[in-house]
Amino acid sequence: MLNQSSDKGSTQAAIVWVLSDDRPGHMSQSKGLVAALAAHRDVQAIWVPVALRAALLRAVLRLCAGLLPRVVLPMLLPLAYRRGPWPQQSPDLIISSGGDTLYALGALAARFAVPSVFSGTSKRYPKAFVDCVFTVVPDSAKNNVVLPLPPADLSLSEAGPDEDLVATGAPGTADRRPIGCVLIGGDGAGCTFHAQDWQRLSAWMQGQGAIRWQLTTSRRTGEAAEQTIQQALADQSITLDRGIWWAANPERAMAELLGHCDFVVCTQDSLSMLAEAIYTGKPVFVFAPEAVGMTANDQAAIAHYEQQGLLQRVVGVEKAAIGPGRHSLLVEVQAQIAAAIGPLLD
Repeated sequence: MLNQSSDKGSTQAAIVWVLSDDRPGHMSQSKGLVAALAAHRDVQAIWVPVALRAALLRAVLRLCAGLLPRVVLPMLLPLAYRRGPWPQQSPDLIISSGGDTLYALGALAARFAVPSVFSGTSKRYPKAFVDCVFTVVPDSAKNNVVLPLPPADLSLSEAGPDEDLVATGAPGTADRRPIGCVLIGGDGAGCTFHAQDWQRLSAWMQGQGAIRWQLTTSRRTGEAAEQTIQQALADQSITLDRGIWWAANPERAMAELLGHCDFVVCTQDSLSMLAEAIYTGKPVFVFAPEAVGMTANDQAAIAHYEQQGLLQRVVGVEKAAIGPGRHSLLVEVQAQIAAAIGPLLD
């Protein structure tokens, strides 16, 4: 639950249902929407798990959304989704991220006669199915707001000082080597990683010279890939200052790592993880496997980031130019989100 004081003087918190498919990237974007709205008014966020019963239902529900009257759409929810009881508090606004939640978003908005907000492309749903759609590339939705970066969880920019890092060589101490943070995802979003990819990444890391490396894998990496990465690092004689291997010992430390590094390297499979790195304002490098088959929208998003100078690609083994950081886009993105959602609640 998120409930913050408002700078608009509202007397009652807006009840916001957040539909969740329990996928970290989608949850991060939804948290970002709530945080942006909460920075400008009182909100009470209620998370509502919704799980699609079968992937085959995606096309069926999209067809129903275009053909059936809106009053009929909620009747299909028990057939399409596994869920618990709906919250007792009726919503003033419903938001979500992730294609599997789209039908539930529009159907529940129709049932409660409240506005709906979605982060992500509209997946060929009717143009007016959702009241506001946030994307980073233009979308066909009627009310599309194009952001420079997707919404992200505020906590990623709030990491405090880490005593161990300060004691062993953070800026201002004897060891002034730059700290590089490596964020490893895994197969997905059209990316497939093989052993030669991890060898290529390790060779690039070795080519950067005197760097203090920190690395974390994720739930998507898998034990076999982690072992391959560890061998690739050993082959290049790379010793990590800190290594988090999710399959062996999961640890949620990305905010801490991002807060105490000089630059970030992120695999291309997770646009949410990549956006979170860019939000730090630090130099960001994206690493892609040789086998890439991303959607046109995802490719366009990464190309947009590159054109805006928000990231650089890991290429070959040449030493990268790690320049100074820039200011975070978080405040600007939050203001843009709040300006779009606010009128829906007024």
